[in-house]
Amino acid sequence: MDDCTPFRPVTYLKHEQISYLLAKLILSGAYTAGMHLPARADLCKQYGADVETIDMVAAILLSKRLIARRGPSCFQVLPEQMWNLLDVEVLDWVSEMPDAFLAIARSFSQVQYALDPELAAAAAISASPHDVAALAAACAQIERAEFDPVGAAEGRLLFSEILTLSANNQIALALYSSFNAIMRRIFQVEIMDAGVMAVHYGHIVEAIRKGDAGAARRAMTVFADHRKHFDFRMA
Repeated sequence: MDDCTPFRPVTYLKHEQISYLLAKLILSGAYTAGMHLPARADLCKQYGADVETIDMVAAILLSKRLIARRGPSCFQVLPEQMWNLLDVEVLDWVSEMPDAFLAIARSFSQVQYALDPELAAAAAISASPHDVAALAAACAQIERAEFDPVGAAEGRLLFSEILTLSANNQIALALYSSFNAIMRRIFQVEIMDAGVMAVHYGHIVEAIRKGDAGAARRAMTVFADHRKHFDFRMA
């Protein structure tokens, strides 16, 4: 199968470029679960690469559970349920493909709806005055970005990062670090009014400022319930 997508910028090594192209074919469904990748010699010819480079490509795709080895140089595409969606690069690739992104975005949002209220409650207990000030600044950034989806997304991403740090939950921080790319994309395309979002975030910040874990949890739950009524606008 040919792929006419241009290589990534020259700062990427060749095996990284080829990994990206093959991953896109898998993640987009052009290579479906159960299909075998072209033979190693065919891949060498298609991408103008040597055997060592293709072996490095295979190692990358194996590590991300996009393919499985079925022989010395035979690789089969794995089903979506097997993909390593905690891999930062896989999420980055998925965020570039609308159909794959929408399915993952909705699944991620469900996880976020469950986690965020508890993080807000934890932040109300452990956040420092500096954390509260940083959360308020992120809230203000969101409010200023009423007609700037990218600016609003960056403000929301910053708010999530500060909230997770101030909650002092290392597991949540590791998860959200992995999800950074897809969170940014979700926030950019989620159909919500920045002013309304800023009001919700303001209620959360005020509860955290007062050290009221219950109020922080409720404020974040209300915001999560509000988000459930909206979908994503894809370009």
